[in-house]
Amino acid sequence: MNILRRMLVVLLAGLLPLFLFALAIDAGIIRTAGSSAPIKKVLADSGIYSSVVSSALDQAKNSAGDSGGGISLSSPGVKTAAENAITPAYLRQNTEKVLDSVYAWLNGKTATPDFSIDVSSIKATFAAEAGKAAQAQAASLPKCTSAQPTNNSFDPFSATCLPAGMTPAQAAATVKNDIASGQGFLKEPAITADSVKSAGTNQSVFNDQLKNAPQAYQKIKKTPIILGILSLVTILGMIFLSTSRRRGLRRAGTILLIVGVVVVIFAWVLNWGVNQKALPKLNMDNKVLQEKVRLLAKDLTGNLDKTYYIFGGVYAALGVLAIGLPMFIHRGRGGHAQPEHAVEAPGPAHPDAPIEHEPEPTKKPSKNIKVQ
Repeated sequence: MNILRRMLVVLLAGLLPLFLFALAIDAGIIRTAGSSAPIKKVLADSGIYSSVVSSALDQAKNSAGDSGGGISLSSPGVKTAAENAITPAYLRQNTEKVLDSVYAWLNGKTATPDFSIDVSSIKATFAAEAGKAAQAQAASLPKCTSAQPTNNSFDPFSATCLPAGMTPAQAAATVKNDIASGQGFLKEPAITADSVKSAGTNQSVFNDQLKNAPQAYQKIKKTPIILGILSLVTILGMIFLSTSRRRGLRRAGTILLIVGVVVVIFAWVLNWGVNQKALPKLNMDNKVLQEKVRLLAKDLTGNLDKTYYIFGGVYAALGVLAIGLPMFIHRGRGGHAQPEHAVEAPGPAHPDAPIEHEPEPTKKPSKNIKVQ
């Protein structure tokens, strides 16, 4: 029986560090990405909304897409027009709408994400703003001479002269129509869950590659509670299966202290690895967006680290308490440590207990000696 108890204690001592470490890691991930609120805050704090439009225009290159021609969307005038039409406030509002919709779907509240972003009105505003910028730019250009060749696709933002027979108003109308009917940027009239399709298919990614995501997400959200219960049961098992409660408490406290220190070290290494090694190697064409993405990653890492530091500190504090509390209590009683298997001497009897007298030894009868 004693051998079985020792084997169980050894098994529990091996499982406890795994449960504790997994609990800390899992809680950090759930706290950082388990709902839309922390993600929305990190996105807003990073300032990424102010540089998304510029990066998207750089990716689109021109208003006609990969077919060539059209207006250069990377021109400063076009970028300014787009940023005036698609403001950071608009991007934040719709991004948060998408996040809330996706998390409602993950939590099983909706069959699919129900977000819908109207793009057509924004594209029309963008085209109008770009037309105004094109007209102002064309008005500043000199007339082309006969020696200067012209082509059918006129881009006032990159041209050096205004072709003969073209007015600034015509140039503005051309730019406005190019952007409104082009496919290089904001090509969808509306963005919905159905319009986000898997590569090479006409099926929504939410009904294809991510169809099992809600079930997995809901299970993952429960894991911190499960791991917490398993850790507590394991600690109690170690305490009550040990040869003494004091020894079991010391053993559990030692494991808590070691895991706490390891979690704190892990948090420091994670912060150092992301900020000193990974992020400096991140390179993007849009340098402004690059800095925003770095700040975003830094904030996410900071949220994870904060949780890991808290768990590591709590583990270590509980470990020190479990190791030192039995010693403190014993010293407070003013006694000295006794061997764990020693048998205590019987204490004094209760005052009201009847006094038992030891029987007196029987006297041997004396022999009378008569003297004659």
